[in-house]
Amino acid sequence: MIWILVVVAIAGLAVIAGFAAERRCLRSERRRLQQTVSELRTQLAADADSERARSEFMATASHELRSPLTSIKGFAELLMSGPYASSIPPRQLEFVEIIGRSADRLVQLVDELLEVARLNSDQIAVEPRPVDIGEAIRETAELMSARIAGKHQHLGIYVAPTLPAAMADANRIRQVIGNLLTNAHLYTPEGGRIHIGAEADRAWVRIVVADSGIGMTAEETEHVFERFYRAPGRTGGVPGTGLGLAIVKSLVDLQGGEVLVASRPGRGSAFEVRIPAAPAIADTSGELLRGRRILIVEEDPAIAALIADQLSSLDVETAVVHDADSALDALAGERFDAVTSDVRIGTSDGIELMRLIRADHELQSVPAVFVTVDVQQPGLAGEWTVSKPIDADKLRAALIAAIRSGRPRVLAIGRPEVQRRLEPALDDLGIEYEWETTGSAAVRVSGERRFEVALVDVGLRNPEAVLQALKLRGRRLRSAVILFSDGAAPVSAALTDQGVEIVPIDRAADAVLSTLRGSPRQEVITRDGVSGVR
Repeated sequence: MIWILVVVAIAGLAVIAGFAAERRCLRSERRRLQQTVSELRTQLAADADSERARSEFMATASHELRSPLTSIKGFAELLMSGPYASSIPPRQLEFVEIIGRSADRLVQLVDELLEVARLNSDQIAVEPRPVDIGEAIRETAELMSARIAGKHQHLGIYVAPTLPAAMADANRIRQVIGNLLTNAHLYTPEGGRIHIGAEADRAWVRIVVADSGIGMTAEETEHVFERFYRAPGRTGGVPGTGLGLAIVKSLVDLQGGEVLVASRPGRGSAFEVRIPAAPAIADTSGELLRGRRILIVEEDPAIAALIADQLSSLDVETAVVHDADSALDALAGERFDAVTSDVRIGTSDGIELMRLIRADHELQSVPAVFVTVDVQQPGLAGEWTVSKPIDADKLRAALIAAIRSGRPRVLAIGRPEVQRRLEPALDDLGIEYEWETTGSAAVRVSGERRFEVALVDVGLRNPEAVLQALKLRGRRLRSAVILFSDGAAPVSAALTDQGVEIVPIDRAADAVLSTLRGSPRQEVITRDGVSGVR
């Protein structure tokens, strides 16, 4: 009996000793893991600070480069196509054209730098409008022709004769095409073939860039759109950062399109981009501007002169001032049909200038367009904007819209209980909006006045009838109607069956802001009422 007790005691001591050793190992492992986690956190914080500093530098550098590039590009265009072109000798005109093309490439480089900064901070924006994809392809191919010829590559171009315009950002879609052509050029050996084509595909415009280059494996194609990804073993001697195709994917997604890739090692690659086709648009030839008087508020005299010259072909009479006080004096002493203003005007603020103008009973109806570098500033929500470098067509279109429609307005239609919840968020945006609590009143108002966006409560009685009867007559080329839900009111089967996009009420103001800026909206409410991403 005693021996049994001794054996049991020894076994118990062994178990206890084992437990103690295991606890020591666990404590040691926990300390090691805590140390590893601490080191990782420190490294992540350092990486985040470094990335933020790099992004801030790129954004600042890009911003400072844009102003002088605006003058170089704008005046080169005036010399090439303005009233001075006929008086310039052919050889000198060639030099001017080279300056123009070089300025375009510098603008593209600056945009790339800014694009990377915005990619890192998820602040990429697009300005959709009808774009001639065939023209974009031919222009991009011409810019790359020397590089392609340098490698004795053959470039084939096909544009369908009846190709419709695409609903895209003109500069961004050129960037997409340029990045894809550059990628094909870099990864295709000397004497290889590159093809770029565009054709209609139902409601899409389809762009294909194919090459006879080195190709990729199936595994590599899975990662090809990831940032900084470069296929191992296939990048020797090929310059690049691994950002070009990632930027392509981001820009195509933002324009409501999609991009696909097919590739085989040694057999080349084919990238396919689909962009929505543009609907028919109203005439924006500029006749509405003819004979108008425009006040230009711009700190830089060269850019002010450029804006005036871009409008001179329409017999627009312009006056230029360089600060807010002079602008207010000019508006008080003379009549103007519209105002263009930068955000930064000397020591003044263009946004504050507009507040002062709209607070004046005599001036509050004067249409305004902001011409500035950063059109995504919160203070510009609900304003007509044109980004620098200035596109003359966009400038004319914005002025026409401002004169025809006044300041962009939003028509909100919803029950009184949701009005109380949503109005503070709309007030914070600083936009002009009108609220109606019944569908019939909203339909009547939409026929009397112009609105850019309609915000519709799905809890209204028969919201489908409201959607069908609304008449939005702003300059948006697509139906700019946002449906929102407070989460309590049921969503009709007709709306859910059609897959109509519906945003939660706490995201409705953000959706309005995105629509006014031309960005796509992603959040929806599914049939079961759960928010998600389409």
